[in-house]
Amino acid sequence: MWVIFMRFVRSALNLILLLALLLAACAPVPADLPQELPPPQVQVLRPPALFVQQAAASTPTRTPTARPGAIITEILNIVNFRAFRNLPFGPAQVGDFVPLNGQIETAPGSRARMDFTNGHLMRMDQDTLFTLLRTPVSDCPSRTPGPTRTGVPSPTPTDTATPSRKGGPTAVPAPVLLERGRVWIVMCGEYSVTTPSGAVSASGDTILSVSYNPSTGVLETECIVGDCAINSLSVPPGTVGIVGGAGQPPFVVPMDPGDYGDWRDNVPEAIPFLPP
Repeated sequence: MWVIFMRFVRSALNLILLLALLLAACAPVPADLPQELPPPQVQVLRPPALFVQQAAASTPTRTPTARPGAIITEILNIVNFRAFRNLPFGPAQVGDFVPLNGQIETAPGSRARMDFTNGHLMRMDQDTLFTLLRTPVSDCPSRTPGPTRTGVPSPTPTDTATPSRKGGPTAVPAPVLLERGRVWIVMCGEYSVTTPSGAVSASGDTILSVSYNPSTGVLETECIVGDCAINSLSVPPGTVGIVGGAGQPPFVVPMDPGDYGDWRDNVPEAIPFLPP
């Protein structure tokens, strides 16, 4: 009997424990407990607007300035370039910057064009060597040049109808040392090309050429437009100034059709100013 009673008590206790577990599982969840935890809140700290404006205003700005020199804009065949005399020559490329004391050399059958950073342009004939000493001085700030067929400003007929200055060009520091060959120049301002036989100078709106032969010492300049001079002798437009060698007196002769033909073939910027 005792054994049967103990089994009955154990079964009753198991049944009561099972009922308690079932009741606990079915009990409702309190409403004030959150079902899920909210995401963490991150606060972004920003500087006051006044501080940002002051910082921006105090940041220094750099204004770009044009370096004195020239840029090679056209090359035909073999053209060599070096930035300084103590460096070896190397092949030039369109876009190369020629600083002061830089040199450019064209081989036979080759040509090049340079645009100065202040607006002047110069074309080089074959077998030419020159050194850039300084950029030309411009004295025509009010002039508004028109575009040429190559997109670079040059004098217009209205610009050259009245020279910018009278009395001939004055002596100015030579921007170019021409050691051999020929250059054609389209410029506005004061300009001088020096050689062992003398110097060619110009002022105002000017189109001229300068050639020098180191074997003979002959120096020549052809003036198309402007106030031109060779060793202080005035060279009117349409004439050629010549120096027969170092120490020789300069003289002037008229340009001939062959001279104008060279301009038509080599300087498209000058064509509107050449005789028909």
